[in-house]
Amino acid sequence: MRLKMFTPSDRTIFVLLGIVASLIVIFLYWAKPRFLVEVDLKALDAMFTFKKPVKPTKDVVIVAVDERSVKEVGRWPWTRKKTAALIRRLKPARVVAVDIVYSEPESKEADIALQKAIAESGNVVLGYFFRDDASEAPSAEALAQINKTRITLVSSIDQQDAFDRQLPLVEFNGVEANVAHIGKAAAGFGVFNIIPQEDGMYRVSNLVFA
Repeated sequence: MRLKMFTPSDRTIFVLLGIVASLIVIFLYWAKPRFLVEVDLKALDAMFTFKKPVKPTKDVVIVAVDERSVKEVGRWPWTRKKTAALIRRLKPARVVAVDIVYSEPESKEADIALQKAIAESGNVVLGYFFRDDASEAPSAEALAQINKTRITLVSSIDQQDAFDRQLPLVEFNGVEANVAHIGKAAAGFGVFNIIPQEDGMYRVSNLVFA
């Protein structure tokens, strides 16, 4: 069996082919043709379809406001006094995450009742969501709630920096936060925004916003 040695011209051809292939891949990654994006998303769906189901842990319990709750307690939204009573009943839990933004005051009595329940429980995590239709800059109280998150979700970068303009981040110009006296009582905060992918499906959660 004879082995053929590669000549310098052969090596040049292979190097050129490798460079061309790399450039094509880089271009496709940058251009993101719709058909390739859809193929990638369908492949991801297929992967999860064939993946074994993940058994949920018993350490997490969802306390949902459903039709039965509304029939027994009354129409939604409930008064914050009722929410305060529910939070007190959940005090034995390690963490209580409330997916409601209390961005407007209800009444002085109701707001104080909720604030006291959250403060005395010491395990309540509230949330906020970013807005892209804000007409004014976030207040100091709203920014204080964002900065209280255990995982840093927002990093302030100089808008004049060229590096900032090249970052492929989802941008918002405002935030809907809780009223200050309720927000101060929380043990932490999380963000509610979730962005659909190109086909309108929700598969991932953004960890960085601008």
